[in-house]
Amino acid sequence: MSPGLAIGAALFFLLTLLSGSWLSHLGRPLNLVLSTLHKLLGLGAGLYLLVSIIQLARDAPLGAGAIVAAVATGLGMAGGAATGAFLSAKRPALRLTRLHEAAALVSLAGAAVLVGLLL
Repeated sequence: MSPGLAIGAALFFLLTLLSGSWLSHLGRPLNLVLSTLHKLLGLGAGLYLLVSIIQLARDAPLGAGAIVAAVATGLGMAGGAATGAFLSAKRPALRLTRLHEAAALVSLAGAAVLVGLLL
């Protein structure tokens, strides 16, 4: 993985986490612009990482560790998208917020390991 791809992925994840943190500190009702930005950044991070992994896999086969890290990242992102959709409700459960945060940490950790293995 080129350093440019790693920096791009890191920036997407950082901006997604920062916008999510800012959104949670603003409280309810959710800021529509910031909420939309957070969702688009998360989608962009996932797509950017997916396209990068596909391009890298075409050039050389991925090792088992990279595949496990990619799957963990994908599952974390899918969990984040699923729980994030429910967080838009008027009164989401606190457990759901914690699951959303855990999904973000899983995807971040998986992406960090993946980028580390591919550099």
